[in-house]
Order: sequence, then C-alpha cells, then structure tokens
Amino acid sequence: MKILNKYHRLIALVVLSVCSTGAMAHPGHETVQGFTSGLQHPFFGLDHLITMIALGFIATRLNARMATMATFSLGMLGGGLMAFAGITIPYAELLIVASLVAIALVLFSSKQQSFRLAYAIPLIALFASCHGWAHVAEQPADLSSLWYMIGMMSGALTLQLAGLALSTWLRHKVAARKTMAGAALTTAAVSSISLLLG
Repeated sequence: MKILNKYHRLIALVVLSVCSTGAMAHPGHETVQGFTSGLQHPFFGLDHLITMIALGFIATRLNARMATMATFSLGMLGGGLMAFAGITIPYAELLIVASLVAIALVLFSSKQQSFRLAYAIPLIALFASCHGWAHVAEQPADLSSLWYMIGMMSGALTLQLAGLALSTWLRHKVAARKTMAGAALTTAAVSSISLLLG
C-alpha cells in the first residue's frame, strides 16, 4: 500500500519507541514498578495488543467511537476490580479468544449497516471485562495494585487511541481493515493452541 510505504519509517519509529520501555523501571520504588509493569502489560500480550488496536477499527465500523472506547475502558476497569476482589471470570481466556474471532468477523464483513450498537455494546463490555481481569490476574504479587491498575488503564487507553487514529487514517482502505481482521484471527488461533498446550 502506497500510504504505508510512504510512512513506514515513521511507523517503525513509533513501534520502537513504544517497545523501548526498559529505561522507565526504577528498582526499589514499588509505585513506579507497579505503574510501569501495568503500562507495559497491554503492549506485550499479543492478544491484548491486537484487540485494543482493532477496537479502533470496530469503533469506526460501528460509527460510535466514544461509546465503543468508553465501554471497553469501563469493562476493563470492572474486570480488573473483580480480579483484585478475588472474583473469577469463568473461561476468561476462552472469551478473550472469542473476542478476537468476533473482531475478525466484524472486520471481514462488508455490511456495516448490519451491526447494531445495542447488541455490540454488551459484547464489548463482556470481552473487555475478560481482558481487564486477565491483566490483573497476571500481575506480579509484589507490585502496588493501585499503580498497576493505573498503568494498565493508561497502556490500554494508549493502544485504543492508536487503533482509533489508525482506523480513521485508513478508513477507506478495505485492505487495511481486512489485514487487521487477519491479524485478529491469527492471534486467536495462536492463543487457542497455547491454551491447548497448557
């Protein structure tokens, strides 16, 4: 795609900048470690990374950017609080895989008008709560829970906004949307194999 070729250096720079987070860690300061660990977590879990970037494309498809982003953020927060409280979401990992498959199906579809926000929002909230629960459930025990949560929400919001910006930039590029769908489906397959192998 010409537009991606034109900006490939800028995109590579952004990716490298995002991934270069090691310098932020300051051993011995629990709040900084907690925030940094939470901030990094959405970037280094492929299923979370793809889901949150793809959410921007979903928001564009539904023509409800703010509602979609707010629902996902609040759902993540709710799921994270459930994990802090010791409440288990049954089959959360399977539901995360299901969220990737659902994303792929929506993005592969060419009939935007067939999607109803009233049906999409509860599903987005459910899938988001599973992602939030998984983030916190995987938190190292020696970190500050409050700062970890703040970092996690900051990282997740950054990825969602990046996905929204990307989807707005490439709004009329069908190939970009289908590439994102393919990435979601591939990630779902990899996650499924990982779950099966234990």
